[in-house]
Amino acid sequence: MSSNGDQLLVVLNNLPKELEQVELDAIICGLISAYIGFEEVPAYLEYLHFRTLSIQEARGKTKH
Repeated sequence: MSSNGDQLLVVLNNLPKELEQVELDAIICGLISAYIGFEEVPAYLEYLHFRTLSIQEARGKTKH
């Protein structure tokens, strides 16, 4: 396994166990877009990304 794969496993293993589904969706979208580039992200993952952003903004949880 590559060092990037090892790093990814460490990150995933250290995620809080009480993640909401929308938070997990956001993590998955972020990881995929980081590896293949945002332009190549399938439409459904883009949908999840924007859905997650809108939910977080509605809850006041954005960090930007």
